[in-house]
Amino acid sequence: MNNIPTVVFWQRIIGITQDGKFGPDTKKATIEWQNIHGLLADGIVGPKTWIKAGVIPPLETIYQNVGANLETVNIVAVKGIENASLDDLAAMIETARSIGIEPDYLATVIAFETAGKWSPSVKNPRSGATGLIQFLKSTAIKLGTTVDELAQMSFSQQLVYVAKYFSSFGKLNTLEDTYLAVFYPKAIGLSSNAIIASAGESVYEQNKGFDTTNKGYITKSDITSTIRSVYNQGKARGVVEVPLVHI
Repeated sequence: MNNIPTVVFWQRIIGITQDGKFGPDTKKATIEWQNIHGLLADGIVGPKTWIKAGVIPPLETIYQNVGANLETVNIVAVKGIENASLDDLAAMIETARSIGIEPDYLATVIAFETAGKWSPSVKNPRSGATGLIQFLKSTAIKLGTTVDELAQMSFSQQLVYVAKYFSSFGKLNTLEDTYLAVFYPKAIGLSSNAIIASAGESVYEQNKGFDTTNKGYITKSDITSTIRSVYNQGKARGVVEVPLVHI
């Protein structure tokens, strides 16, 4: 939304011509500013960007005073979501939307992969996988970083690499496919009883918690039913209201 007082205010902050129009030049300058300041460089002036610029909460009061458009998004209250700040959640929502994933689905995957810690530095002691979606060492290198570097990033900085990872999958329409893209992409499209890993294999040994009945193997349904349970438990807890601001 091109609200002139808000746009002029933002253009003054980033040091460009103050014409009151949030067009291509302003978006480009915004992305450059976000890159310089270690933010998710998506060209959207959300809560994290405003705060980095020195605009201090209460956000709703500030934004309404300058005539901005405030949107409230409800996110399912999955495990540990209270460990994430509203700014982190706003950045997660913006990231999910930019890559065509339902924000609730991305929240559920992060909650499960981090065991409810919502920390970009959490590490699996067996595999060394690190971060919000448990990047493997090989995956991190393919994305142009390392797990050590990922562990030092802020929540919003690591979301850049979350977006890079998911960008290769196109639109993921279900919670199950969103999680499989992280855990075992080859399982997307397989039947529910397909065996993903068996005892003795590294994938099984690192994820044997999925085999709740001690069958000696993990099926696709073991994985998808687990992530669906995480989502349903969060849904039973309610929602978290997250403010987003658009200019």
